[in-house]
Amino acid sequence: MEKNETVGGKVNLLEADGYKFDTGASLLTMRHILEELFTFAERRIEDYLETVSLEPICRYFWTDSTIFDASTDLQKTETEIEKIEPGDAKNFQRFLNDSRHKYRIAEKTFLAHSLNDLLRLLHPKFFRDLIAISSLKTLDAHNKKYFQSTKMRQLFNRFATYNGSSPFETPATFALIPFVEFGLGAWYVKGGMYEIPKALEKLARELGTEIKTNCAVEKILIERGKAAGVKKQFPQLAHHNIFFSDDYKAEFDAIFKQLRPAANPTVYVCVSSRTDKTQSPKECENLFVLINAPYTSSKTNWQIEADSIVKKLEDFGLENLEKSIEFEQIITPEDFEKKYATNKGSIYGVSSNGIFSAFLRPPNQSKDVKNLYFVGGATHPGGGIPLVLLSGKMASELISKKVKGESKR
Repeated sequence: MEKNETVGGKVNLLEADGYKFDTGASLLTMRHILEELFTFAERRIEDYLETVSLEPICRYFWTDSTIFDASTDLQKTETEIEKIEPGDAKNFQRFLNDSRHKYRIAEKTFLAHSLNDLLRLLHPKFFRDLIAISSLKTLDAHNKKYFQSTKMRQLFNRFATYNGSSPFETPATFALIPFVEFGLGAWYVKGGMYEIPKALEKLARELGTEIKTNCAVEKILIERGKAAGVKKQFPQLAHHNIFFSDDYKAEFDAIFKQLRPAANPTVYVCVSSRTDKTQSPKECENLFVLINAPYTSSKTNWQIEADSIVKKLEDFGLENLEKSIEFEQIITPEDFEKKYATNKGSIYGVSSNGIFSAFLRPPNQSKDVKNLYFVGGATHPGGGIPLVLLSGKMASELISKKVKGESKR
């Protein structure tokens, strides 16, 4: 059952005046998980989706006019780092090797098992691995060990936002995320990221699954038991772009401690029309703009916040952006809370700020109610398309295990 008219949840699509905007995920990583799902169903992913490897993965901007292109070609990335801080370039490979090691451990522990199998994860054979990736250090402290440049530390601190956390509070365990992007690759889906839920819906229906839309769950019966588009183009932009704030620590303090939008936030801009011309009218571009923000609060005027973001992008060189906007729609945490019933409008559910955060996410099976299972970005193992697919896999395995157990009685 799906609460809204279309499937996909927060991975959704907005179409207006010839523009298309992905209003949720804008980047596909861990493509192999999606491919494994189609293979399991005895289908070819190529028959459902066309994916394009992105180069560069993302373009980063700072207020002193420094620009950095991140690439899966590690030699290119090292060269880019060397332009900023030569000493950091030599440490990048060590940093990525550590990230790869952490990912490989997570792949066979947290990403392979539901938290309902916690006792299995705590088996002695996993002890060494879990100790190796657990850390009392924050992600920021970890990154300082490898990079002298404040710019490079800021760049790799940004990966904490991939699960809605602060790099100054989340443990260094999450230093595994850079390998997901630099080591495993980053893709765009032709036609827009919403093609993924459409493809999954098509596959499910082919396999005989009944899907009901406009069908919100009102009660579980228990017995016993920001978007914008322009009339012009900005050649300095890549597909993915990050415009950094000057004070990253102040930004996260505002969000997580003062519970208000930062006065000078980091701005993410996705221009999918750079890769896929069908996403905007000819000679135009679709700018999907996203900022780090706190959960819902009646104190925030989101129109004022949106206007300030446009001004900041103009200061970064996107001249006459405000005058060029042909279509604009602002999507706020309140919208996420209302439309998707997310907790306080959060995208990723509980943040990972704390050393035990990985164990505190809701497990895939209810501990209190039998036959109740949880799937999605707010449950284990986390948010983002690949991890949501893994949560579905874990829940299905738990259900299958239960059914097989009952059949043996």
